[in-house]
Amino acid sequence: MNKPKFFLTTVLFAVALAKCCAESIEEQFLNYSAVLIEIGSYSGTGFLLRSTNDYVYLVTAKHVLYNLQTTNTMPPLWDGNLKLTTYLWESKAPDVFTINLAVLNAMHEVRYDPNHDIAVVRLTPEPATNNYIYYWPRPILSLSQTTNGVMVVVLISQTKKYDQVVSGTDVYLYGYPRSLYFPQHEQFDPNLPLMRKGTIAGKNPKRGTIILDCPVYHGNSGGPVVARETVNVTTTTYSVIGIATEFVPSFESLEIRQVGNTNSLALNYPLNSGYSIVEPIDPILNLLWK
Repeated sequence: MNKPKFFLTTVLFAVALAKCCAESIEEQFLNYSAVLIEIGSYSGTGFLLRSTNDYVYLVTAKHVLYNLQTTNTMPPLWDGNLKLTTYLWESKAPDVFTINLAVLNAMHEVRYDPNHDIAVVRLTPEPATNNYIYYWPRPILSLSQTTNGVMVVVLISQTKKYDQVVSGTDVYLYGYPRSLYFPQHEQFDPNLPLMRKGTIAGKNPKRGTIILDCPVYHGNSGGPVVARETVNVTTTTYSVIGIATEFVPSFESLEIRQVGNTNSLALNYPLNSGYSIVEPIDPILNLLWK
């Protein structure tokens, strides 16, 4: 992927953040609740979470924002700028926000968990005062392209913790798996989110993670995983249970032998098993400012 171009401005402006309502939770989750994150030459997925004290956070996987391949004690950000593309469920035209992540990081507004593949960025400098829309001026974020000027956010009340997650539950996973995109075929738009449907296959108590019977690919990292549960004939609930972080590989062996030569070379290469790992919402909530 070509390195995205970022445009910063020093002008204060207003950005509207929309709070999603419980009555429209299905429509909002299943239509563009995931946001596209572009940082340096990399991309991933995330979602916006509104805490009980009304701060708004960008939630994603740690490896989407940080270079974890380094041996440094403190991993560096992939880049000091971040481009965030969001969609409102009523429109397929995007809003594009540019965030000065380096400044936020210096202000200690970026946090990650040393033991879990999660990171959060506090976007609002102070609690919102409006129940539904909060107009938020801040010099480290600019609106470079707008249709609505609105972001869909998830409420704490619309999440479900690890102990409440049950195997066999249907889940939806939203994200931007750009690694599957080939320009010569144009089978889908890499700038629009794709949904996968799967099932909770189990849990890993040692790591505190959730296992899905649902494949993920590069670009899905950080995407919200939504559990769908039928309470009764007339009631169905949708809850964010965590974020997708990695796929479970299956290893295939390939033996290469040259004709007329008794020596051979054995290679093991990973394939996508169709199972994936989810970091639960619990450690994400622990990272939020109290």
